[in-house]
This record gives sequence, C-alpha cells and structure tokens, in this order.
Amino acid sequence: MKIIEVLLITITLSISYIITADYSILYRLSRVTVVNIGLANIILSILGMSFIIYRYYKATEKLNEELRKISEIDGLTGAYNRMFFDQSLKDLVEDILEENKSSSKINLGIAIIDIDDFKRINDIYGHIVGDSVLKKVVEIMKESTSSKDLVCRYGGEEFAILFLKSSRRRVLKAIRDIRVGIEDCEFDFNDKSIRGHVTVSIGLAGFEDFYTNDPLTILNLADQRLYQAKNRGKNKVVSS
Repeated sequence: MKIIEVLLITITLSISYIITADYSILYRLSRVTVVNIGLANIILSILGMSFIIYRYYKATEKLNEELRKISEIDGLTGAYNRMFFDQSLKDLVEDILEENKSSSKINLGIAIIDIDDFKRINDIYGHIVGDSVLKKVVEIMKESTSSKDLVCRYGGEEFAILFLKSSRRRVLKAIRDIRVGIEDCEFDFNDKSIRGHVTVSIGLAGFEDFYTNDPLTILNLADQRLYQAKNRGKNKVVSS
C-alpha cells in the first residue's frame, strides 16, 4: 500500500507541475518561480521513483532469502536439510581437491547420528512429543559444534554433521559432548508431568580413514559405523 501511495503522490506532483506551468498566470507566479517549482517537482518525482525501486528491491531480497531458507533449512528443527547437505558435501570436496591438487587426502569428517528407539517415543507419547525431542536434539548438536560445522537433518530421526578442516581431537570431543549431552538431558514427554531420557548412536568417519575424491565413500563408512554402534548396544560412538 505504501508503494501505491508514493506512486500516486509522484503522479500528482508531476501533474501539478504541468498545470502550474500551463496556467502560471492564474497563480500570478513569475516564470522563475514556475521553473523552480517544476524543478522541485521533478526532484521529488525522482526521489519517489527511487524509493519505489528501493522498496521493490528490498521486498524481492526478502522473498529470495525466505525461498533460500525453505530450500536449505528443515522447517521443524532449524537444521539444514538433506538436499543442502548432499550439495554441500559435493561442493566442499571439489573445493578441497582444487586447493590440494598434489594430495588425494581430504580433511573432512562426517558423523551420522540416529536417535535410539525413536519410534517408541512417537508410538507412546505421540508425534508432538517426538517433534519436541527432535528440536531439542538439534539444539544440543549446535551447542556442541562450531559455527563452521554443518548440522543437518538427514531424514526422520537421523542427522548428519559435516566437519571441515578440523582436528580429529576436536571432532571426537564434539561428538562425545553430543552423545553425553543428549543422554543427560531430561525431555518433557507429557506436558512436564512425565520426563525421560533419550540416547543416540553415532558413526564417525573421515580424516585419516580414507584417500579418495569420492564423497560417498566417507558417507557410507560413517553410515556403516552407525549400524555397528546400534549392534553394539546403542548409545555409543564408533569412529574406527
């Protein structure tokens, strides 16, 4: 509405200049005054149009940002989505290989994290409680990782974290903090009248584990180690 108002004012100012110029005698204005009024109207018209263009640009920019978020961010948890993760992994590997053409080793780490027995939580307490668990788990993951790490919802109750150019020691600490942090957290299962705990199983791969330019290799290795963690009793991290 504001843009329409500005447009109407701009048109009115432009018309007023034409009328004033044509009927200057009626207003008993000197030619110099008429010219000055005309110039002022032209300047105001330019400013008005500039404002309209600026508002349109900002509105378009905001829309593009919202579309970007929709395409990259998981709507429930606020983590990145699977599509963004897959594309980021591919792009990062290509960039690293371009920077280090003489070496085939990629300084990259991936953790695949799965909430143990999550279906049971949904079945007993409902999907609203399940959703709150997912959001809290992501919150703990973000608190335990740095801003350069990519925390993604890989699918359902499964998550992936992409570590780039980090020491193995820092990554192992972050993964331990995530597992322990989730295990120690009390979750609200029924409007705060029932509280309980959940655990996660984690498979970690990367760094000295492989020499390859195929990003799927490290991803598959992390996934295999996740299943090993599940088979060993859950609530575990398998990194080698």
